[in-house]
Amino acid sequence: MRRLWPGTSARRVGIIVVLAAAWRLWLMGRYYGWEESDYGNLAMVRGVLDGGFRHYDMNHMPGYYALSAAVLALVGDTVVAARAVTLCGGLIAVALAVALAGRLAGRSAAWVAGILLVVQPEFALYSTSSLREPVYAAAVMGVLAALGSERLILAGTLAGAAFLVRFDGALFLFPVLALHALGHGHRGRRLLLAVLPLVLTVALWSCYTWVDHGTPFFWQHAMDVNVETGLGAEATGRLDWIKRGLEVSGTLGAWVMPWRIGWGIWVGLLVALLMTPWTRHGLARTWGLAAIGMIGIWLGIGFVAQHSPDHNLYWKWLCPIVPVILPLGAAGLLRVLSRLPRRLGGVL
Repeated sequence: MRRLWPGTSARRVGIIVVLAAAWRLWLMGRYYGWEESDYGNLAMVRGVLDGGFRHYDMNHMPGYYALSAAVLALVGDTVVAARAVTLCGGLIAVALAVALAGRLAGRSAAWVAGILLVVQPEFALYSTSSLREPVYAAAVMGVLAALGSERLILAGTLAGAAFLVRFDGALFLFPVLALHALGHGHRGRRLLLAVLPLVLTVALWSCYTWVDHGTPFFWQHAMDVNVETGLGAEATGRLDWIKRGLEVSGTLGAWVMPWRIGWGIWVGLLVALLMTPWTRHGLARTWGLAAIGMIGIWLGIGFVAQHSPDHNLYWKWLCPIVPVILPLGAAGLLRVLSRLPRRLGGVL
C-alpha cells in the first residue's frame, strides 16, 4: 500500500474521495439552495470568457472565474463548467485534508475526519454549486501540504492562488508562510522563497485593479458594502458598535461554529489547539496557526460587518474553514476519548 506521507495511504484517501464524489454527485441533482451569488457567478464566468480573459470583477477576484471560463471554453455549458470546477476543488480539499490528518494524527483521525468531510453540510452542498469557496479551500490545503513537505516556493505560489480566489486569504497566509519559513535554518532565504510569490501576486492584482478599475485598493469596495448592509449601521455610537460586533463574533464562535461542525469536533478543536507544540517547528504548529487565522478572519468579518449571526452568509464563509479545522477537531476529540478510560479507571 503506497504511502503519500508517513501515517497515511493512497487507498484511504481514495476511498474517502470516492465517497465524497458520489455523495456530491447525488446531491447535485437534488440541491435547490442556490442563491443570488451562485447565479451571479455564472454570469461572471461567461463574462470572463466573452471578454477574452481580460476583465474581472474587482470584488470577487479572478481565480475561480478564470478556471471556470477555461472549462467553459471546452464544454460550452456555463453551469457544467462552474459546478465542475467547484466540485473538483472540494474533492482536492478533502483528499489533502485526509492525507494530512493521517500524517499529523494517525489512521483513526484520518478516517473520522474523512467521513465527516464527506457529509458536513456546508462543505458538501456548496461543492455542488457554483460558489468559489471549495476552490479556495483546496488552495489553502495545498499550502499546508506544501509547507508540511518544506516546499516553500510551491507553498507561496499556492498562497497566491488562494488570494486570487478570496483576497482575505492573504491576511492569514502571509504570517503562516513567514512563521513556518522562520522556524528552520537559513531563515532569510526561506522567508524570501515562501512569501515572494504571494507578495508579487498581491502587487500584480493591485496594479490590475488600478488600471482596469481605477483604484489599487481592491479590498475597499467589498468591505464598505458588507459594513453598510450589516447591523452595525444601526449602532448609536462607537461603544454600541463595538458591543454589537462582540455579540455577533461571540455568537459565531460559541454557537454557529459548533452547531455547523458538531459540538464534539468543536471541543476537540479547542483541545488540539491547546495541545499544539507552539514552540516546535512543524506541520502541527503551522496547521494550528492557519486554523486560528481563518477562524479569526471569520470572526473578524462578523465583528466588522455585523450581519445577523443566523445569516447564511456566515455558513458560506465557514465552508473553506471546514477542511482546515475539522481534522484538527477529530484528532483532538480522539485524544480526549483515548484518555477517558484511564481517567475513569482512576476515579472508580
